[in-house]
Amino acid sequence: MAANTSGVAGYLHLCGVADLPIELKSYSANYRKEKSDVRVAWTTSSETNNNFFTVERSEDGMNYVVLGTVPGAGNSSEPLDYSLIDNNPLPGTSYYRLKQTDYNGNFKYSGTVVVNCPFISNLTVFSDKNGSSFHFYTEQESPVQADIYNMQGSLITTNLLTNIHRGENEQKLMTSLPTGLYILTLRDGSKVVTRKFLSQ
Repeated sequence: MAANTSGVAGYLHLCGVADLPIELKSYSANYRKEKSDVRVAWTTSSETNNNFFTVERSEDGMNYVVLGTVPGAGNSSEPLDYSLIDNNPLPGTSYYRLKQTDYNGNFKYSGTVVVNCPFISNLTVFSDKNGSSFHFYTEQESPVQADIYNMQGSLITTNLLTNIHRGENEQKLMTSLPTGLYILTLRDGSKVVTRKFLSQ
């Protein structure tokens, strides 16, 4: 499912400080379907007295939590690229913003970027000689269709999972597979999440 995102470019908003310490050339947050994560990326055109950046996330656009910090360059007149990965994005709509902090403790916020993530997320597959199982998170209790394909794109098996609950779920694969690479696809209506895995 493609994310609905918007980028913010320009200067960080002023927060009671006369001089802007950085020029923000671009700022974006995008859901990556192949990794089930969100990549927050930004580029500065110049930096002055820049200590670090903080990436924050919110469910409602008002209350934010800190996802992580990234060191700044201090002083630079060259374009610099930065990024931070949210490995556990919230299903549905989330809001991301960037906070920049000077060496003297003053800080400024960027504009907000909206990201829409599938309601099924954090899909991981575990496989050993005793079989394979998979783990995922969902915001809904509706049935989920689990399909397994080979690397040529042919459907190997399909199962409708009905014992799904809101939150973390763990399921065993219903079919014994020969050793090799496969693709597991979870489908909840129009929402689709896929993951490659090795059957042992």
